[in-house]
Amino acid sequence: LESETDTETNFINFLSQERINPNPSVKDPQFEIGPSDRLVRYGETVKFQCKVNGTRPLEVFWFKLNGDELTNNEKYEIYHDDEFYYLKIYNTVQKDNGMYLCVISND
Repeated sequence: LESETDTETNFINFLSQERINPNPSVKDPQFEIGPSDRLVRYGETVKFQCKVNGTRPLEVFWFKLNGDELTNNEKYEIYHDDEFYYLKIYNTVQKDNGMYLCVISND
């Protein structure tokens, strides 16, 4: 998220990373649809989604680029359905500004 001080908005930038598996019988994970940068007002909830493919089971990890892996708590909700993986950030504030990273992996 980057802050625009006049409009009190947040901008979230996303990087995506695919981990390559050395096992040839395993199809490497790939993003079909990666998370997109977002501009939101402070106090709003923002939802990101990505669609990935590859040999299951797939794991998706969300990080803030300060190195912290994001986990489910009152601030972040991480979940998935049959098609997409999601990250929700509730009640965005200035400290949510910055770069985020979505990493996919499989065994």
